[in-house]
Amino acid sequence: MHVAVTGAAGGIGRWAVRELRAAGHRVLAVDRRASDQVEDLTVLDLAQPEAVIDAFRGTEAVVHLAAVPGPRLPPWSTFDPNVTTTYHVLEAVREHHIPRVVLASSIWAYGYNPPAERRIPARAPLAEDMVVCTTNCYGLSKRLLEHLGGEYAAATGSQVVCMRYPWVAQPQQLAPVRDDGDLGQRAELWSYVEVRDVALACRLAVERQGLGFAVLNIGAADTRSATPSEELVARYLPRTELVRPVPGHAALYGIERACALLGYNPRHTWRTL
Repeated sequence: MHVAVTGAAGGIGRWAVRELRAAGHRVLAVDRRASDQVEDLTVLDLAQPEAVIDAFRGTEAVVHLAAVPGPRLPPWSTFDPNVTTTYHVLEAVREHHIPRVVLASSIWAYGYNPPAERRIPARAPLAEDMVVCTTNCYGLSKRLLEHLGGEYAAATGSQVVCMRYPWVAQPQQLAPVRDDGDLGQRAELWSYVEVRDVALACRLAVERQGLGFAVLNIGAADTRSATPSEELVARYLPRTELVRPVPGHAALYGIERACALLGYNPRHTWRTL
């Protein structure tokens, strides 16, 4: 297929481009800045709707990874770009009847608010149907990205898969946590995903048919901790309900839905280093 990848020079994007090209797909790799990280990169400002619509003409799938990555910048510097660029991408999808779309969401779409004490999940493993109110600019932008995806899927008939990522590790960043009790780790259930597994999930979603609209957790199969998962919950999350057994070091960020719908099977873990 002819696949457009936005944010192609970013930490996830360049791996997604490699994965898709290695599988034989023709990739339109776009980013707002020139980069030598990706071959045949097209500079494209997603804030310009006419340019986006023109660039995506003839594509058969879109993997939208471009975004302000996380709540580190002022709210207005995060919320507006993330929502507006997604809208422009989806307008191109509607204009050209592009049948398959992947949107990069985040664990922050679950409604977490800083500080970390307010982000402790009510139950584990974390599943896609869990929603908590949020006023965080980044979490709101990702929640609205998913809402836009659902609306456009219903209106156009395009398949739209929204992928919620926890911390995405580059290969050299794979490592266990240093402190199991760290508030940030507790809030995110010691979750992570290696970037090559994210790229794999993007390719699988592009190649699958008949999914309609889906929101999926994309994570590793295990936690970042050497402590068994059920022990982590009992020791550090006494108010979090464990809704099912979690044997060994299995992930507390539930990926079962992605495994069932995409055939997703994460290949990378820090435990093999």
